[in-house]
Amino acid sequence: MQFKLPNRLCVQTKAPALYSIPHVRRELTVKQLLRIMKLTAILLLTAALQVSANGFSQGITLKQKNAPLEKALQEIRKQSGFNVVYTKQQVSNASPVTIDINNVPLQKALDELLKGQPLTYSILDKTIIIQPRITAPSAQLDSFPTGEFKGRVNNLQGEPLAGANVTNKRTGRGTQTNAAGNFQLNDVAPNDIISFSYTGYATFDVKADNRSNHIIILQVAENKLDELVIQAYGTTTRRSSTGAITRVTATELQKQPVPNVLQALEGLVPGLSITQNNGLPGANPNVIIRGRNTISGNTIPLYIIDGVPYDGRPVNQRQLDGTTTYTGATGVLSPLININPSDIESVEVLKDADATAIYGSRAANGVILITTKRGKPGKTKLSLNVTTGAGKIGRFVDLLNTEQYVTLRREAYRNDPTVAFTPNFAPDVLVWDNTKYTDWQKELIGGTSKTTDLSASVSGGDSRNRFLLASSFYNETTIFPGDYSYKRGSVHATMEHFSLDRKFNAALSTFYTTDRNNISGSDFTNIAFNLAPNFPLYDSTGKLYWGGNTANPIATGNNTTENKTTNLVSNISLRYTVLPGLNIKSNFGYNRIEMSFKRLSPTTGANPAFNPQPSALLSNNVSQSFLVEPQAEYTRYISSGKLTALAGGTWQHTKNEQPYVINATYPSDALLSMLSGAINPTISSVATASKFASVFGRINYNWRDKYILNISGRRDGSSNFGDNNKYGNFGAVGAAWVFSEEKPVKERFGMLSYGKLRGSYGSTGSDAASAYSYLSTYTILGSTYGPEAAATPSRISNHNYQWEVTRKLETALELGLFNDRLLINAAWFRNRSNNLLVSYTLSAQTGFNGYTANLPALVQNTGWEFDVSTTNIKSKSFNWTTSINLTIPDNKLVDFPNFLTSSYSTSQYIIGEPLNIQPKFVFNGVDPLTGNATILDANKDGRISFGFLANGKGDQVAITTNPKYYGGIKNTITWKGFQLDVLLQFVKQLGLNENAMQTNTIGNSYNNYVGAMGRWQKPGDVTNIPRAGLTGNYTTFFSYYTNSTAMYSDASFMRVKNVSLSYNFPHDLIKRIRMENCAIYVRGQNLYTFTKYKGYDPETPGRVTPLLRTLYAGIQLTF
Repeated sequence: MQFKLPNRLCVQTKAPALYSIPHVRRELTVKQLLRIMKLTAILLLTAALQVSANGFSQGITLKQKNAPLEKALQEIRKQSGFNVVYTKQQVSNASPVTIDINNVPLQKALDELLKGQPLTYSILDKTIIIQPRITAPSAQLDSFPTGEFKGRVNNLQGEPLAGANVTNKRTGRGTQTNAAGNFQLNDVAPNDIISFSYTGYATFDVKADNRSNHIIILQVAENKLDELVIQAYGTTTRRSSTGAITRVTATELQKQPVPNVLQALEGLVPGLSITQNNGLPGANPNVIIRGRNTISGNTIPLYIIDGVPYDGRPVNQRQLDGTTTYTGATGVLSPLININPSDIESVEVLKDADATAIYGSRAANGVILITTKRGKPGKTKLSLNVTTGAGKIGRFVDLLNTEQYVTLRREAYRNDPTVAFTPNFAPDVLVWDNTKYTDWQKELIGGTSKTTDLSASVSGGDSRNRFLLASSFYNETTIFPGDYSYKRGSVHATMEHFSLDRKFNAALSTFYTTDRNNISGSDFTNIAFNLAPNFPLYDSTGKLYWGGNTANPIATGNNTTENKTTNLVSNISLRYTVLPGLNIKSNFGYNRIEMSFKRLSPTTGANPAFNPQPSALLSNNVSQSFLVEPQAEYTRYISSGKLTALAGGTWQHTKNEQPYVINATYPSDALLSMLSGAINPTISSVATASKFASVFGRINYNWRDKYILNISGRRDGSSNFGDNNKYGNFGAVGAAWVFSEEKPVKERFGMLSYGKLRGSYGSTGSDAASAYSYLSTYTILGSTYGPEAAATPSRISNHNYQWEVTRKLETALELGLFNDRLLINAAWFRNRSNNLLVSYTLSAQTGFNGYTANLPALVQNTGWEFDVSTTNIKSKSFNWTTSINLTIPDNKLVDFPNFLTSSYSTSQYIIGEPLNIQPKFVFNGVDPLTGNATILDANKDGRISFGFLANGKGDQVAITTNPKYYGGIKNTITWKGFQLDVLLQFVKQLGLNENAMQTNTIGNSYNNYVGAMGRWQKPGDVTNIPRAGLTGNYTTFFSYYTNSTAMYSDASFMRVKNVSLSYNFPHDLIKRIRMENCAIYVRGQNLYTFTKYKGYDPETPGRVTPLLRTLYAGIQLTF
């Protein structure tokens, strides 16, 4: 019997929300912060315990006479807040209903409503599913002691779900649906409970009867525990996962209007630290998953986009010549800026060995899986989104005004009378107008950045063919004066096809991005801080003024850099079901990224007194990667458990080319960047290639959704290693016990709806060695030796260096309370890395600075991660959810043989301390007699010396800016059509303070933080700010000061990271104009920061452009 789902399903749904934010004081101490967090936790728990449930006890009042059944169902939907799913055919064939009930429970109301109808119902979470009523004589049931139970499993769109699990709860035996969604389960007795489950869908239970065919409809899971989670080479759910995987969905990402998906992850993922280096568009953030594992400083995780590995190195740092810098004010560019966040369906962060070991040698720093959106079956939809916004610096630094600046300058000259106090050396005091004041922060970085984000997509299809085509344009200007901007355009396309019997599946995913980053060569924030407040832009003739120690900022802006990047990522996936439970699959991936760089320095960007010549640096980088990954997966029920086995291989070929790097001068600004006009250009080029081959596998056994074992492994081979160590082996074992499924737990702990203990141990690695590092190489000099081209040795060989290895250990407890309204996840981890790949220092007598080798050091990262999600209120029209995550990391160097005799012990590392440490003198205050900074003679040897005190090398102590803890708090409130989301991000850390912003002496020709006015002025003054001065002994003492603990203080902060308020218009209103969805929204990013830090921003300390406070408004339309 073939069952056909009717063409149209009717789904009655609820509307979404709104709330207000209470006033919060600006400055919070850590103690107050902890109190607030404790109080918040108590309030959330109280809300989860005491809020009344609008569940099955919801009172239904209904009075209808000879009314259509559909009308009565709609009324029940409105009163109960439950979704109602039915087909048009079902309600059209039903008899009119006459019913008169008053304040009765939902189930009783449904029983009364469907009495005498050929329909029945089932309730799944918050959804009522109307189904045909099948009646069977009891005699038939009695004659059917055991037998077959068969049918088909579909989703709400009528598509068959291949691989769905069908389990008899009495026997524990089960099977899976075939490619067409059909199943047959044997040895089924009357009234057995048959459970249906599918990854990402809510579990559905039915009672067995003697029907010949059953049509089971599964609904996408609303419970977070059953949501689909992407893992390495497959999918899972949070409930059945044995690894540490955190998922961030498109819904969460779209609320943060940022150009880089990494920016949207800040504060959302426990164990993931993202720190932005500046607030300019395209800037590369630092991404660290569970700490720094290696001395080399490489913390870049493995990025996988739609199954294709993606190079995580900054785009303009992929130079192959190893010498040239390709940066402007933005610094290094993020590789993820080339991916439009609106094209992303989900981001999964993989952290422990169980989740990452199957990626082997590239997973020591964790893995970030990015899955792009795909077409979905249904009518063709056109979606449009328009966003516009504006941003400004949140706050300026308090700098000296002209009067204060001149006072310090004169005082510095008085304190150092040997320095010539003449117009040539002090024009700012003796020549410039001392009554004039210019707020350079307002002039140079006080502008408004403007953002435009446009996107459109068309999608649709049916159960066999589906497609998506999306395009977007993004433009963001800067706060600097001048026509600087970042522009990006993208096209994203996916297609998917299923054969008629659904045994064959082909899918294509591809996106192409092109962008242009045009920015000044220097950050104007640094200029605005340093520039004297009375600096004249123009001289008396109206020309740009050149004088003093500072370049004219208008001229500086004429020196520009431009990065143009194109990026293509494409993946074709083919799958065929050979036998029930056996699928073979192959992925074919390709990635090509090309960057063209220009740094132009015209004559208008330099002092004409020095007769400058126009110059340019031009380069082009191309990186290509080819990937083939065949796989086979087999699933079978054995005893009362499900066994899944995966085996596969990887072949990847990567080519990096730098066709040209040109340094040249020009006779005229008009010829800049034209090769034909270059004068004696220096041209170089270089190319590298590497190959990667692997085999991998995974075995997972799940016994009754109670005991889960997962074993994975990989053997990698890389051309980056010598013949002696070309291959490396990695693997992991993970296990989980869902103890909430145990009968004694169910009987004794009624409030516990979910409980799981899990743990994992295994190894991952790093192939951080660059191409050919094990070989002796030569560099062509560009000159000749006789008739031949001259070359010089550039690298010494080492065929024996090996793979870095990181061994990861984790244990975790996951709990769900009160029907999963309160979810708690607590995890402890320990990662230990050894065999570290470094550039090993050699004596200069060898002719080389060093060579690639393994360092026998041991680095350890441990920490705690906490993740709490609560459903505080859930009712018909009002919902409030909260999620809190907290990470407490600890990084240290555990062991290093012969450490004290190595060069690393002087000023780089200390055993037992973090890798990220700085040697600093202990500031001992300012001498009241002389006004000079004093430093503690920590080793009491009578002199001040550089080097770590702990290693017996000098007087310096270790300072680390690693966070002590970090996390985020997110609240979502929905009320009718309104939705309000608020994300708070917090970090506890030590950082560079306002003293460190001025590296020049107090009283020199650069402006300073206003705190410098508290400097020492005369004998007897007690202060922590040294006297003003210029030369001599003063500079020595001042250098001690700037290399001391005086430069550091508490840089902790809590930031209102994101606020999003949206309104979805009622469907009944917009359907009149044939619109499916219409939403308007306003959003804010980095709205306010609570901190004691006195600089621009505690996340981006120093004189760089801070994160901007931005406001956006937009509209989303779907037709």
